[in-house]
Amino acid sequence: MSNVATQAGSGGLPKTGNAFVDSVSADAVDSQRATGVPASVTLAQAILESNWGKSGLSKKYHNYFGIKGKGSAGTAVMSTGEHFNGKDVVIKDGFRAYRSATESFVDHGRFFIENKRYAEAMRNKDDAERFAQEIHKAGYATDPDYSQKLISLIRKYKLVAFDKYARSLGPLKTGPAPKGSSNETGTSSSNGGKEPSSSNQAVKELQLLLVKYGYLTQQQMQTGPGILGPQTQAAVTRFLEGNAHVTTTSTPGSGVTGTGAVKESTPPKTTPPTTTTTTTSSSSSTSVDTNKLTYAQISKDLKAKIPGARYFTWHDALWLPSFGRHANENEVTPTILSNIARQAKALDRVREHFNKPIVVHCWLRPPAYNKKVGGAKNSAHLRGAATDFHIEGYTADQVRKVLLNDKSIYPGAGELKVTWMHLDLEHKVWFSP
Repeated sequence: MSNVATQAGSGGLPKTGNAFVDSVSADAVDSQRATGVPASVTLAQAILESNWGKSGLSKKYHNYFGIKGKGSAGTAVMSTGEHFNGKDVVIKDGFRAYRSATESFVDHGRFFIENKRYAEAMRNKDDAERFAQEIHKAGYATDPDYSQKLISLIRKYKLVAFDKYARSLGPLKTGPAPKGSSNETGTSSSNGGKEPSSSNQAVKELQLLLVKYGYLTQQQMQTGPGILGPQTQAAVTRFLEGNAHVTTTSTPGSGVTGTGAVKESTPPKTTPPTTTTTTTSSSSSTSVDTNKLTYAQISKDLKAKIPGARYFTWHDALWLPSFGRHANENEVTPTILSNIARQAKALDRVREHFNKPIVVHCWLRPPAYNKKVGGAKNSAHLRGAATDFHIEGYTADQVRKVLLNDKSIYPGAGELKVTWMHLDLEHKVWFSP
């Protein structure tokens, strides 16, 4: 249930007379109160992206905004229209699937906060039309008329009334959350919708420790203090897997099963080693001592995320397509694992900039494999510092053009004049193969 209904009653919520807008407006208002994203822009995007709630993506998967990736209910692969080089094309892509419309609206608001490229839009969140223009500039959609379409909808249906209403209610203390939501905001279904009680204090202390050591962001904690949601659970897992200096103890009354509270057995080093990887991903801030990565550890779950990375798994890095297997233990060294972690972090920024999945063709190439596929004798692939891939909906030339014009996206360089993308951390100047 929307916090608008529970906190303010339905009487004050503006009505447009349009069935679709009025059915989701409370969620848009809640989103503004939790994140600052204008409710009017949220509603205009929902109209445009979901075709008034009639699209297959919104009806079947509750995704009202065309956000790609993995949602609380997984990923839905569907056809989508894009605009490239002056042409309209149809491609297949993976979209976030949700369990309810409310989850989609919650995730939409967070999307703008968590992705740094929308920082300018967030600086103009009190001006709906400027906000629409800024998210368009930042690459939310490839349609050249996208922002103007949003503005036209905002004006036609007088959607700014919802912005004013949201401001009149004030900010939400914990943010909106549907029952059973995968996020960590709002009320918890386990306590009858009440604020977290003192029995959740142990969870909050655990979150503070995770924030202290960089496994949970302050923003993530503030959206769910005292609530053991998926973000906290994932942070605990990363913390325990990546650090040998912590143990777990059960905490009576905490409601935490299997994780308990984190107890430091050895103080962490004040100066991280030179191979430490620190993610700057929009969704998390994780520090991982890559000296501690071992093949024995990662081989237990090759589908697990590479520590410090948001999007990439050990499978992505270690799968050898021509051999039909993963790299084995005698083909992987601690240095290679460290390089893979650094490369995954760097590729995260590319993935976030284009907001489309990176499909990895080849990452690590052990010597025998490199020889089989005709790789260069001193290829960065040998050391796990290079990746060949493509981005769905983009040609290699389109991706290269962006990276060549903005060197802040990727710290290394890559190959020119090839039909796929090759990026590696060992080159600082682009080269021809």
